[in-house]
Amino acid sequence: MVKLMLGKDVNYRTVILDEENINSTNLFDCGNSAINSFLKFNALESSDNNEVKTYIFLNELENKVIGFFSLRCSAIYCDISVSKEENKSNTDGGRTINFPAIEIDYFAIDIEYQGLKYDEIDDDELFTLSDALFGDILGICLEVSKIIAFKFLILYSVPNAINFYKKHNFKEFYIFMNRINNMHVEDCMPMFLEI
Repeated sequence: MVKLMLGKDVNYRTVILDEENINSTNLFDCGNSAINSFLKFNALESSDNNEVKTYIFLNELENKVIGFFSLRCSAIYCDISVSKEENKSNTDGGRTINFPAIEIDYFAIDIEYQGLKYDEIDDDELFTLSDALFGDILGICLEVSKIIAFKFLILYSVPNAINFYKKHNFKEFYIFMNRINNMHVEDCMPMFLEI
């Protein structure tokens, strides 16, 4: 009888993407060509330019990237309705306030590890390696919150991952929250979690 691999048996470490480990991304495939392309061809330059910082989850036994994530400073911009008389500087009759946030710009898992059950425990809700890795990301963000103040975590979810993020208590943007205008997220759902 073949023993199934479990997520808890995967030995990985989280490291920042750099010149020394960029070649380990060559075989990465999350099933989304745009996300694969970002990791392999743009993530390192974006990191060097301080646009995002990308981290990889590296399987230590195979020197293989099992997943990655990118973080950046951001904000949630919210419309506050006021009359034109109250806000003469805004001809539309409204104003915007913003709340500091950390944006999880990318989070992706290699196809081989997607949906991998974490352990033998049978729960009503399946806990996967992806859940554990996402928990690591949330832990890093909480550590950052001890150094830099921010109120929210935000992300733009691809359609098939919305329920995953809802499982982790993210909510869809409210109607008064403005989404960014960026081509790489135009088909994505903006979501947030209050810290």
